[in-house]
Amino acid sequence: MSFNKKIELDNVSNCIIEEMDLTKLSKAKLLEKCEELGITKCKSKNKAELINLINIKKELINKDDFDKKVNDVNHLDSLKFIDLFCGIGGFHQALNKLGFKCVFASDIDENCRKTYKNNYNLQPEGDITKIDIDKIPNFDILCGGFPCQPFSKAGFQKGFNDTRGNLFFDICKIVKIHNPMYLILENVRNLASHDNGNTWKVIRKSIKEMGYYTYDEPVLLNVLHFNIPQNRERVVIMCKRMDLGELPELPEIDKNPKKNLTRFIKDVIDENSNDLKLTGKMKDVNLIWDVNS
Repeated sequence: MSFNKKIELDNVSNCIIEEMDLTKLSKAKLLEKCEELGITKCKSKNKAELINLINIKKELINKDDFDKKVNDVNHLDSLKFIDLFCGIGGFHQALNKLGFKCVFASDIDENCRKTYKNNYNLQPEGDITKIDIDKIPNFDILCGGFPCQPFSKAGFQKGFNDTRGNLFFDICKIVKIHNPMYLILENVRNLASHDNGNTWKVIRKSIKEMGYYTYDEPVLLNVLHFNIPQNRERVVIMCKRMDLGELPELPEIDKNPKKNLTRFIKDVIDENSNDLKLTGKMKDVNLIWDVNS
């Protein structure tokens, strides 16, 4: 049965859904409720995940917002995003090129905020822990490169024991209130293995408990493979709200961009100069970007 038919619940049914204690229902009863609400592909979910799905759909029905959100998915240029820990606007640059509109940004660094304002004519707010979450405008996508120092090999790697590490949970607070369709988070490569993988387990568990799909393993991307001559690996956390369906399989990434180049390292390096020898990570870059490698 189509969701359009199922959404035509009468007021009595809505009241029952709102008032019942879902935690007291069996998994079988929760699955029945999912079917009534038009939620599909949920038989493999546990009770907590089913309750999340029901609450999300219930909220959307109460707001008469579901059809609008589906329409937004089909018309991506109408999607709105917020840019947390925005820096000077890396996420903004990418999503703006896709036609998305930024409605809110935040960064604790004053100089970053000034640069962001000059770049995008949008004044970011300051410390994320002091923001009134209810006053953040409605949005569909949450972007955030939350502080990496607690997880970086270049720091003390205190993780969630570092105040900055706990800022991930400030993101969660915003997600729980605004319930966006998608989350895109970014951090250093070491996040994938920090604390023997326990840090990633906490993050993944938090994401699923909020009602979002994410990939089971951290997704590692290197800008080196996206036509950027820099060896910079990052964990990218992509999340999709469960009522919108599961995440697609990750695409294959071409790790040899030579065919897209018009100039090469050998064009700008003087091989006779001892001052310009490639060392360290630059050697790795050269392996991919040098036409003769």
